[in-house]
Amino acid sequence: MNEESLPLNPITKTENIAPPISTTSLQSYNYLETSSGLDNDLEVLSSKSDKRINWRERIEKENEGVVYVNDFPQGYPRYSALLNSDKSFQVWRRFSTLRTRLLLLKQDELSRLEEQLENIDAEDEELFPIFLGNNREDTNQDRKEILKKIDIALNDYDSFLKRQYRTFNLEPSRDRAISSLRNWHDNNKSLASEEIKYLNRRDLFTLLGNGSWSDRLIDLINGYFNTTKKPRRERSANIMEERMRQMIRVLQAALMAVLLFTPVIICNFVSNLTYIMIIIVGTTAIFIAILSLIARTRMKSFDLVIAGTTYATVLVVFISGTNGINN
Repeated sequence: MNEESLPLNPITKTENIAPPISTTSLQSYNYLETSSGLDNDLEVLSSKSDKRINWRERIEKENEGVVYVNDFPQGYPRYSALLNSDKSFQVWRRFSTLRTRLLLLKQDELSRLEEQLENIDAEDEELFPIFLGNNREDTNQDRKEILKKIDIALNDYDSFLKRQYRTFNLEPSRDRAISSLRNWHDNNKSLASEEIKYLNRRDLFTLLGNGSWSDRLIDLINGYFNTTKKPRRERSANIMEERMRQMIRVLQAALMAVLLFTPVIICNFVSNLTYIMIIIVGTTAIFIAILSLIARTRMKSFDLVIAGTTYATVLVVFISGTNGINN
C-alpha cells in the first residue's frame, strides 16, 4: 500500500473528539530525527492498518499547528498525548504512605547510629577521656566509622526531607480533572483497567498547578448545577470547556466592575464621612472574602493583604474624586 493511499481516520458525529494539542506541547514526539526512521515507521504503519493516520500526515498537521489526541495510536501513546494537552491533566500519585514509611526507616537508622556513637563516647569517657576533647589525637576507629556513616545517612535523610517537603506542598488535583480523565478512559479504553486504577486513589496531586481562579469558578458552577449526574458513558468526553471559560471571563469582568463602581455610586448619595468609611471597609472586606474563596491555596495571606490594600486605595481615590473628600 502506498503512503499516499493511507486515509485519515474519519470522524463521525457520534465520536468523542478529544481536544487538539498545540505544536509546542508535542515537542517530545520527535518524528524527524532521520529520514530512514520516518520511512520505516510508514512501512510498519501501512503493514499493520490502513485506518491509522500515518506519521507524515501527522507531521503535516503538526506543521499546521493542530494535532488531535485521536491521531496517536491507541494505548499509552494516545493517553500520554491527552495528559500533555492540558496542565490540569498532569495528575500523579503522591505515594504518601510509602514516603512516610521510608522516612521512618531512615529516621530509625539515624537513631541507631546515634545510639552507637553515644555508647562509644561513654566507653571512652571512662577509659580514654582525652580522646573526647582532642579530635586530632583520637585513635578510636569505631567512632570515626560511625561518624562517616552518620554523615552519609544524614545527607540521605536531609535530601529525602526536601523531596518530601516539595511533594507534600504540591496542590491536590481537582475532581473535575480526574473525572474528565476517567470519562475519557471509559469512552476510549486506551489502558488496561488495572493500570488506570491510580485515578481512584486519594493521594493524587497536580504537578503544574490547578490553573487560574476562573477554573475554580468552573468547579464551583459545575458542583452547583450537576446535582443529577448522568452515567459516565452518557457524559461527553470533550474536556476543553471553552464555552464555560468564556462565560467565566465575562462574569469576571462584571464582578470587578460591580465591586469597583457600586460603592462609588452609593457614596455619591452619602454625605456623612463616617458612613463613607464604613462602605469602603465593608466592600474591601467583601472583596478579600471573594478573592480568598476563589484563590484558596493559590494566594498566601500576604498576597490577600496586598490585594485588599490596593483595592481600598483605588476605591478611596475614586470616591475622593467624585465626592471631593480630602484626607
